[in-house]
Amino acid sequence: MHDEHRKRRLQLAVLTSLASRGLGFAAQFLTLPIIVAGLGVPGFAGYVSLTALVAWVSPLGFGLLPALTRELAAANAVGDDDTARRLIGAGFWFTLVIALLLAIITVAVAFSADVRSLVGIDRRVSASEVRLGFLAAMGLVALNFFATTSTAIRAGYQESYISNLLSLCANVVIIVLLFGIVRTHGTIPIYVMALYGPLTLLLLFDLLRLAFLRPGLWPLPLPRIDALLRGSLTGLTRSSGTTWAGQMHYFLTVFGSVLLVSHLFSVADTAAFGALMRAVALFSGVVGLFVWPLVPALTDAAGRRNIDWVRRCYKRLMLATAGSAVTIALVLAVGGPWLIHLWIGKSVSPSAELCIFFAAYFVVSAVNFAGFNVLIALNSSKGVGLSYLVEAATVYVLAFLLRPTMGVEGIALALVLGGLSINFWYLPLKAYHRIRQLAAAVDPSLAGASVAR
Repeated sequence: MHDEHRKRRLQLAVLTSLASRGLGFAAQFLTLPIIVAGLGVPGFAGYVSLTALVAWVSPLGFGLLPALTRELAAANAVGDDDTARRLIGAGFWFTLVIALLLAIITVAVAFSADVRSLVGIDRRVSASEVRLGFLAAMGLVALNFFATTSTAIRAGYQESYISNLLSLCANVVIIVLLFGIVRTHGTIPIYVMALYGPLTLLLLFDLLRLAFLRPGLWPLPLPRIDALLRGSLTGLTRSSGTTWAGQMHYFLTVFGSVLLVSHLFSVADTAAFGALMRAVALFSGVVGLFVWPLVPALTDAAGRRNIDWVRRCYKRLMLATAGSAVTIALVLAVGGPWLIHLWIGKSVSPSAELCIFFAAYFVVSAVNFAGFNVLIALNSSKGVGLSYLVEAATVYVLAFLLRPTMGVEGIALALVLGGLSINFWYLPLKAYHRIRQLAAAVDPSLAGASVAR
């Protein structure tokens, strides 16, 4: 009976995610050409660099929210409502405090330094516009940092479809706002508010609704240090450490590489590299359609010792991830320059080699992303955080070695080689052994069972 319930929730999550992310893809697809037309190439490069800078806020959460989803799903699988309430309290109060600190730091930085120098933005973009853009971006990111606690809670309860519907509504508003901006003179802060504001406000409303109106939650308890270190919340601390390392890897490689290019190469190179990275981020949403809803579902199935379901799900997930990633990568590798020209305009012109390297990077990162989330869901994250940090360090070493001879294409190749060097083989191997371990715990005679069975 519970298997059917899980299956229905998972199907609903995937369908609503498909609708939400499909519309979100359309909104993001419209965004870049509108920004380039409104701001010009220097302004667009500034926008890309600025949003890459503020994206570094997420690692300040120390991986709490993805870990919250996993631990909350595990608590619900065994009916532990008290632990679930304390987990939600830990997420709510922690993210609120961090958001307030970010707001204070944002104001201090904006009025004490030239943000253009911090980011490497061309001097043709006015300092006041960049300052206002920084205030808008950081302010919304800080608020979003707190508000997205609702998505972690919803996912832990296998209610991701509600978050997806909110995202769908936000994307409708964003598209309307974009067409409105076309008729006016857009600036960096206006684009930031139009793109990041709607979803942030809807998620904030949902979080407050959950906290105050869901039976048995309010008042949310403050997390105790002993519970986080030695008590019932130690799983949250352990999972947070691994997801934080994964987030640090993501931001070092994805956003960090954009900032590296903005400091070392020309405005044209930054625009081309940034546009392709945005394309990869958009395509990653396709993989996320079926990966994110499966994290709480896999945790629930493992907690209920339904190993056959776990095994089938893992096999299908990896096949779907690899198949969709390779298909998208082939399109990007073959028609990348033409697609970027069609999408953004001829003012942004990546080389064919850069497109090929980004296509390969997309496949590697997609497979690694799916494997990482599977291990988090199955509570087998020991060593994974370290492997991701080592991979990030490898990328930067390779980037500096390849840059003198290959230019900006060397940075993209470093991303590919770094992803292949460690986690492309390590994560599947670890997942294979974890599923065998779970099977053996249920039935010792299955200890030698193959994951492919």
